[in-house]
Amino acid sequence: MFGRTRPLETPFTPVNAMPRLRHCFWLTLLLAGAAAGRGQDNPTTASGTVVNATSWSEAQQSGGATSGSLHWSDAQEIAAGGNITLCATNARPLLRDPRDMFHVIWAQNNQVCYARLPNGRDQWVVSKLPRYAKKGALAQPMLANAGYAVFAAWTEGRQLVLTRSDDFGDSWQKPIVVADQVATASISAALKADGSPALVVVWGDTGKSQVLYSTWGGHTWSAADFATPAPLSGNETAQRPTICSNGMIFFVAWGNAGASPAGLSLRRSTDYGQTWLPAAPATLLHDGKIQPLGGAAPALAASADGTLYLAAENNHLTSLYSAPGGGTVFTPMGVLGGGVNPFVSTSDAGDIAVAWEYYYGKDSAYSAKRVGLVLYTNHGMSYVGPAAMPAPNPDLLFAQVQPFVLLRGPRLEVVWVDRHASSALIYRCATLGDETGDTQTSPAPDANSAPAPAPAGPPGT
Repeated sequence: MFGRTRPLETPFTPVNAMPRLRHCFWLTLLLAGAAAGRGQDNPTTASGTVVNATSWSEAQQSGGATSGSLHWSDAQEIAAGGNITLCATNARPLLRDPRDMFHVIWAQNNQVCYARLPNGRDQWVVSKLPRYAKKGALAQPMLANAGYAVFAAWTEGRQLVLTRSDDFGDSWQKPIVVADQVATASISAALKADGSPALVVVWGDTGKSQVLYSTWGGHTWSAADFATPAPLSGNETAQRPTICSNGMIFFVAWGNAGASPAGLSLRRSTDYGQTWLPAAPATLLHDGKIQPLGGAAPALAASADGTLYLAAENNHLTSLYSAPGGGTVFTPMGVLGGGVNPFVSTSDAGDIAVAWEYYYGKDSAYSAKRVGLVLYTNHGMSYVGPAAMPAPNPDLLFAQVQPFVLLRGPRLEVVWVDRHASSALIYRCATLGDETGDTQTSPAPDANSAPAPAPAGPPGT
């Protein structure tokens, strides 16, 4: 039932570089399996359809409802029927609004699909968002919100399309095109002091290999109300920009393939994206030395205390870094494990979570992947694990891709695409702490300690 185990080839390696870091959970989650009764070909057939979530028993997977101090709900199937894709991890497809409603967006059969889960309920309200034009491949669906306003974006061919809701997703404005020649894009929003939303859009230009940005004026929902696109990356060979915000402060990072060695670059705005400080390379402070911080597929999140967190992949290893005060000099928090495409989320309570596509060695075929997840609490460095959530059939633990994580209050929520027989969009939620609300942790091992035991490997290993 628990599958085979072997030592980690790339164990979690905490780095004691931040004295204030005290608690952490390390969990490689096998957030598992193909749901029984997945038979719907397309559960998103009509706007506003209520879909009963298909779930399977937590007890059947792990013999209990806890893993460390995470108390997991049953997994729920939001959608099925094949051809399901989420955005790249430089953007985000999920959020919780001020009413505590969960939102998620994905592409399926060349349509924009959108679902909400009201707090305390187990039924997903699924609908389709109108496309700008019924031509061009649809990809990269993403979300951002500021108060009551929810923004959705995606690409149709090389055009970046945006739409907006002013009623938490009940209705939507007509989609508009904000940019052409778009490779990848990312959006972020924040509430201004007057209560109006600020929206910043960044994207990689396919023709100029630059990162461009634009801001919404907030007057009318039209392409004309977006600022003329302006470059952020200068003459760099820029790739895959990502953006996050903390109040009026917005951060943008991108890969600089033209640097030697290839590295990451950052820019910061302190006025909702209206003006930007000069670009600077991301650097790593380790063992008293400063060196370029490299890596692919950067993901950013900013915490309420102003710390900037960056997750990136380098040579099939996923790592997490932090920069107190939102600067460009990062300290390592740990090599989290093998795999690619990390996504990072923070909470106001000081928790940090990273999800990524975990696999052994360099076997990056989707059939070898499953959800990897690390949770730090109280800015901390203690951890439990590596641990795995077993399933009745180890063959169903794999083919899990595109995981995203969201931290809000005492909740940790994960969505991913399960690529067994066809594909399905899966959701799972955990609460942090024990029944009294306390988080149970163990001290962090020294970085040179023996590797911890690994979760189950792929069948046949």
